[in-house]
Amino acid sequence: MSSSHSKRMTNNQNCESMDETPEERIRLTGKSIGKSCLILQIALYFNIYFSPIYFVTFYLSCQSFMNELREMEIFFTKTLLTIGSIIEIPRLVFGYTGNYNHRVPHILCFWLMTTFIQFPVQLLMQTIPLTTKPFLATINVIMIIFLIFEISVGIFVFRWLVKLIPRIKQS
Repeated sequence: MSSSHSKRMTNNQNCESMDETPEERIRLTGKSIGKSCLILQIALYFNIYFSPIYFVTFYLSCQSFMNELREMEIFFTKTLLTIGSIIEIPRLVFGYTGNYNHRVPHILCFWLMTTFIQFPVQLLMQTIPLTTKPFLATINVIMIIFLIFEISVGIFVFRWLVKLIPRIKQS
């Protein structure tokens, strides 16, 4: 009787595993993870192409309008531009690797760098007198919109990954 019960259990287990798609089985065993958050991936993709344009444009405009700014504003602008450009590259790398490889520490680092460093820097960049120029104000607002979107989607991806990790470890 126990042998028929164990055969029935293995048949039920096989049926349960047949309900899973091959992609889910691969993802849950940890061999290869096929899914990432497409929304965050698209936002990071466009941000990677927009960031160099943003920083080069802001730098060139700082150089061309330097005579309109006071000495303290020049120092403040150059400091913010330097901090923002230095932080941007590792921030985007952490976002890509964390999202694509499902690495929770990388997504957390991406979210923290975006929320507590890059977002305040961009908000401060909005307050400098150069952003009274329409073109600079427009590209700065676009960058702030990117950051707000990445912050909101990043916390969603972080929560999703934290729920996914125990399922991967159980397999």
